[in-house]
Amino acid sequence: MNGKRRGILTLSVLAGMVMMPVHTAAESINSATIAARTAAGTLSCVRWQPLGVCFWLSCGLSGCSIRTSLKVGHYAPDLVVGVYRQLGETPWVEVRNSLGLTSDVAARQLVQQLAGIQPGGGQGTERRAARDHSTLLYKEADAYGHPTGLSGLVSLVNDGAGLSWIENHINTGFDFQNEWDEENQMFLETVDPAEAAAEAQSRVQNLGAGTIGQLQGMFNQTISLLCPRIPSLAAQYFHSGLDAVAWRWSLPESLYPQALTPGSRELGVFPLYTWGSIYPRDGFVLQTDDAKAAALVAQRVGDVVTRSGQPHVYRYLQSGGAGNHDGFRVWYPAPLMERDSKTGDWQMLTPRTDSGCQVFGQNDLNQAASWGVGRIAGPTEGNYAWNLWRPYSCCSRHGSWIGEITWSSYP
Repeated sequence: MNGKRRGILTLSVLAGMVMMPVHTAAESINSATIAARTAAGTLSCVRWQPLGVCFWLSCGLSGCSIRTSLKVGHYAPDLVVGVYRQLGETPWVEVRNSLGLTSDVAARQLVQQLAGIQPGGGQGTERRAARDHSTLLYKEADAYGHPTGLSGLVSLVNDGAGLSWIENHINTGFDFQNEWDEENQMFLETVDPAEAAAEAQSRVQNLGAGTIGQLQGMFNQTISLLCPRIPSLAAQYFHSGLDAVAWRWSLPESLYPQALTPGSRELGVFPLYTWGSIYPRDGFVLQTDDAKAAALVAQRVGDVVTRSGQPHVYRYLQSGGAGNHDGFRVWYPAPLMERDSKTGDWQMLTPRTDSGCQVFGQNDLNQAASWGVGRIAGPTEGNYAWNLWRPYSCCSRHGSWIGEITWSSYP
């Protein structure tokens, strides 16, 4: 072989290496690992801030009085969404060995009864189109309530790291109990709502560093600064095997206008770029990047569970409106929408651990590397998991609800 031909061969090999996807070893993760990796991203993802003041009518034997509580907002890790190739391969170990195992058995029986076939996955074994088109991938998915919620943040506050974060990221200080009530005695006598709002904001800002220094001594009261967890601990909100008709045969959503109209509900900016269509919300994705395909499937799962009355088998996760929950008045986040951080963010847990949150559907056409580089699971595993963080606002209850004054919109 002459030198010119060897040079051409070398360039061809190098080009092939550049085009090959970079795989990251996927792994099984347990609840402790999920909690630790969630904590690693908490300071970036939580985005805690004071929002205003809530008013309550508190009545007892001695009469009635008006009380106040601080309204706060923050993101919380609601769900762990797993995406994988075949039933029984969810990356969350405890789920796979308990509730997930029961669901997998039931799902396999359901699929066999409906179609008379052994359920498969991966590159798409459920229909001929998947075998005829190498870029049509098929994914199973599930969603379970996060195992810890924001306990990672609370422990950070407890060991002092969270104290530094609050000091660096929050420009307002406040005493959680006595000083707050004392500061508001005169405020409660204010009649004009506009003046009341300005006065409340001024008092919170003026409390300053003195009360920040009291945070460590008042750790038992820090929970009042966090909204209660809404999803049930490790509860199943979605399992694609139990949703076989919609997930494997795309019925009835393949007939929906969102599925038939090009550019409708795309995870991207159509026609400039797209990771794929949200509809139909099934397990099939036309995508060459396996990590983007898994992200699209996770987005579909989040889209389903945050909406009521969908043609799927799932458990609804409360979205929109306000209500009372565990001693708090809570304003729930809007249903998840693609590329809208105000409705939810994603944090990858495996195969790569992200220390921050983001929305899916980024434009990487002008980037040196695709978004999926370093995130694509190995060819023998194909398992992915993300935290879904959603924004909540709340205030602790102190009687009957009167109203609120908010000086900052959220999120």
